[in-house]
Amino acid sequence: EYRKDGQTNIDFLMYDGDFFVPIIRLDLLEKYNKPLPNTWEEVVELAVFFHGRDLNDDGNEDDFGFCHFPRQGAGYWDWWWPEAVYSTWATFDQTQGIGEGFFFDSETMSPRTSDPGFKKAAEIWKTLWEHGADGCITDNFISGRCAIGFSPPGCWKGIFLNPDGVHRKDANGTIVWQPRLKSGDVVEPYRFRPFGSTGYYDRKTNEFKDCTEEACPRAEPVPAKGHDDLIAEEKLTSSYAPRAQILEEILPPSPLTGKFVNRAPFYWSGGLGTLIRKSADKVKKDFVWDFFVYTNSPATSVYDVANYASWLDDWRFSQLFPGDNFLAGGWSQDSYEEHAAVMRWALSTESNGALNLRIPVRSVA
Repeated sequence: EYRKDGQTNIDFLMYDGDFFVPIIRLDLLEKYNKPLPNTWEEVVELAVFFHGRDLNDDGNEDDFGFCHFPRQGAGYWDWWWPEAVYSTWATFDQTQGIGEGFFFDSETMSPRTSDPGFKKAAEIWKTLWEHGADGCITDNFISGRCAIGFSPPGCWKGIFLNPDGVHRKDANGTIVWQPRLKSGDVVEPYRFRPFGSTGYYDRKTNEFKDCTEEACPRAEPVPAKGHDDLIAEEKLTSSYAPRAQILEEILPPSPLTGKFVNRAPFYWSGGLGTLIRKSADKVKKDFVWDFFVYTNSPATSVYDVANYASWLDDWRFSQLFPGDNFLAGGWSQDSYEEHAAVMRWALSTESNGALNLRIPVRSVA
């Protein structure tokens, strides 16, 4: 009820729609005839393939297959590393939606870190760690040194707000390289839904099994070319049509076409929220409430989520649509459409959203 209307109780204010999102270099997929990765196994294969190659034509074969957040040695960000592992673990162990969870045994409340799903996720990240680098708090991705990126959406703002996009400059500040398709056109990174798994860990039989519609009801079949079929149909005949055509032309067929992939957008910080402690001093409550109101207000947040003023990401559809704030900020129509499609999917009530360390609770009428 604090300083609102004396009647409506506000327990929690959303503050950040923060989950791990991949982006990928389309020029590299076209050059090496590689399909878009939909599963973690495919990501590992691509990371190993691209790591140690020259990805930005600077003559040095020392670039990275997989750029992520965080990176070992990144100071206070180091403690987020387990969250990256959890984001993969969730795709193996949570199939029934956000209320299922994956951290604890629902009967004994024992942590499930000894189960095969967690172990498989840890093995995947061990390989990715050895074939990657930070892509968020360095210029590795924007300078062309990364094939795949995997970080919170806020990390990628700098790339899509930069009028030069991914590029490399010489000592005089002249652009000497940008990612180009075989046609010669400069191409932006492609943003799509987080990677998933075609299999899941059956807690009753203690076995990995293939996803089916029944076993993985939130899973979706992989399209023929592997890319996300998320852009609204009307957009395909208007502004996004040329980008959609590029994807169809340059991407080879996915070997997983038609298979069900279980994805779980992982809210690595839980999706930030704000609370005020009841016992706090009134002056502190007033200060914090004013700050929350300021950052949540449309006048502030609609601008914030589209610009590099902060790492805050959309947590309301009113901040995401119709998108004028993004286009005014400098996003291209294509990059906005892809961002909006992924956010709309992840924030929907039908999403298989996964949350960090907590016990899921379903409300009962």
